[in-house]
Amino acid sequence: MSTPAPFYTTEDFFANKWRILITLGLTGLAAAIYFGTDEAVVVTQRNLAIASANYSEAAQSVASIGAEIDTIRAYAASYEELDSNRVLGDEDRLLLLETVTDIRSRNYLYPIALEVGAQTQTRLIHEENQNGGESVVMLNTSVVQLGLPLLHEGDLINFLADLMNDSGLFQMKECSLALRDTGQTEFTALFDNQVADCDLFWHTIDVSMLE
Repeated sequence: MSTPAPFYTTEDFFANKWRILITLGLTGLAAAIYFGTDEAVVVTQRNLAIASANYSEAAQSVASIGAEIDTIRAYAASYEELDSNRVLGDEDRLLLLETVTDIRSRNYLYPIALEVGAQTQTRLIHEENQNGGESVVMLNTSVVQLGLPLLHEGDLINFLADLMNDSGLFQMKECSLALRDTGQTEFTALFDNQVADCDLFWHTIDVSMLE
């Protein structure tokens, strides 16, 4: 009885070694592609999560900027009006004196006595600023004392109307009107028949501490 031939001989191996090596190489390449693809998916998912977080942060920033723009638009007109009326910033006492002199000249009034008292400050907390602190607006107030000789009550009305409409932010505190001669019954002479003593609050707003 003869011995059966080997199923796979050495000669067969050498004859097919390149096929075997190529097959092993392709198998290794397939494994590398599979595991590499899985790692690439993980990296891609991680980058996608980072990009999503960055997008959310950017969207919030855009929304915040949009809200700030809306606020600026809503208050820009009021701010410009206050600025043009010289309400914002430090009070200008020399300019006030010039304004009163001009009003007196336009209305042909008698000489006016004017005195401005000491300035007081009030802190007005506006809102929390971007750094977590408080944005502060300072309301500065002085009392303006006026002594006005008057031909009649209309002089006082015209003066106050011009002062209120000219510039600045003034608020009436008190005003008294009296006859110079309490025994006088006829007012036919053109002289200062009456005198008015008025105290006004003069407000200015300091916004330099806003951030």
